[in-house]
Amino acid sequence: MAEKKVVKVTAKAKAAERYPGLRTKLLKFPYPIVIVAFYVFLGFLAHLWHPMWLLFLTIPAYYQLTDAVGKSTEKGFLLALPVVPVSVILYLIAGFALHLWKYAWIIFILDLIYYWYIGTYKNDAEDKT
Repeated sequence: MAEKKVVKVTAKAKAAERYPGLRTKLLKFPYPIVIVAFYVFLGFLAHLWHPMWLLFLTIPAYYQLTDAVGKSTEKGFLLALPVVPVSVILYLIAGFALHLWKYAWIIFILDLIYYWYIGTYKNDAEDKT
């Protein structure tokens, strides 16, 4: 009896996903292992230890993206996207590579505008019921 309930709940959750099956595939992909291998490869081959450590910041963004793919509504998907981690990565790249520290902080204001816009103007049909 309990197994049937679990199967029903799992089926409902999969049916509610915006992109069915994609979340599971993304979670099965060994992204952290690929990043470590790529980092070590570039480190030993081209001695790019310093700038390439930024690759490790993409790991939380990847898993936040997999969570966003599992959301059932457009607004939920847009709010769950890894906007803040990507902004931090862009800020650090702009600072380290381009030496734009004093201008790159504007990226974080764009985060606020993005979340304000999504929260204010994006309405889902499911939210109105």
